[in-house]
Amino acid sequence: MKIRGLNPLFGALILVAILLAIFLMNQKRWQAMIESPSETSENFVQNLQSAFGDPVPSKEGNLSEENAVQDRFVEQRKNFAMIVDDLSSCLGIPTAYWPADTNVNADSFIQQLQNSLGPATESSDRWLIWHLRGKDGKERRLRLQVTLTADGRAAREMRYFEIDRDGQPEPINLKNDQEHNPSDEEVNRLLNDGEILYRERASYVVFPGGEQLEYVERNGELAEIEFTQGEKFFRCDDISSRDHCQCVK
Repeated sequence: MKIRGLNPLFGALILVAILLAIFLMNQKRWQAMIESPSETSENFVQNLQSAFGDPVPSKEGNLSEENAVQDRFVEQRKNFAMIVDDLSSCLGIPTAYWPADTNVNADSFIQQLQNSLGPATESSDRWLIWHLRGKDGKERRLRLQVTLTADGRAAREMRYFEIDRDGQPEPINLKNDQEHNPSDEEVNRLLNDGEILYRERASYVVFPGGEQLEYVERNGELAEIEFTQGEKFFRCDDISSRDHCQCVK
């Protein structure tokens, strides 16, 4: 009878022991989460992203993206090297070449030409165009044109456009001091009125023998070139492929 009387108490003790063990296990788990919050939060975000179908960033994905960018640069260099070879053959610039490890940009191209033709004697921008999206969602263009006054001094003319539904520019009226020789502050004020989608810049360089390079950059990358030597010229409307280039002698 005494043994039977101890059974309920013994069962209660076992239940308390089980509950205490569970409590201690959870306490250790929460302590681990507190001691390593970054890992826990990262897993939590990844679980949420997986549940709702959002892309989960990964080292493998970032590496693939970097490899794709690097492959694009390599292909771009190869294409431009062939274009420079075509330019050399067209205009007879025997030492013009493009190093395989050099990115395609205006400064590098001009430097390579100077190695063959000598230091540039003149250079200047012709125009700059910013493609914008305003705070109202409408697309706009801001154009800054470099001109020469009657006495040969450089001046700036600014024009502002809104792009209509057909993709055509509609002029936006500016004040006289905004249109003619606008200050840098005024230009920046209009640029800060929206998001800059991309920028274009047209410039030229003159070399000692009278050769002239005209070029256009988009977001800092060389996009178009035209090299003139006397009555001959070599032009590429798109340097992504030599198929867009022509030689006229």
